[in-house]
Amino acid sequence: MELNEAGNVKISPLLDYETHLIPGVAVILRIGYAEDMEGMQSHTTEHLQLTLTPGQCRSLAETLLRAKSQVEAQSSIAAQAGAANPYQN
Repeated sequence: MELNEAGNVKISPLLDYETHLIPGVAVILRIGYAEDMEGMQSHTTEHLQLTLTPGQCRSLAETLLRAKSQVEAQSSIAAQAGAANPYQN
């Protein structure tokens, strides 16, 4: 994981994404993100464009779904304890 100047894990908020297909070959994934929370507030968007194979798409989707389930379970426990979640949508 990339760290910031303070030694904490760097957080770059996801702002948008889009996909484009290369039929029968791959998926192009364009990710829009802010370098930091200040960039998010000023709507300064950086972009990263990746090419993924179908297998990579499947693996990424499965990994994200597992992470989502874990975060939701942790959020439920934190909510029961009265903790606020500033990133909740």
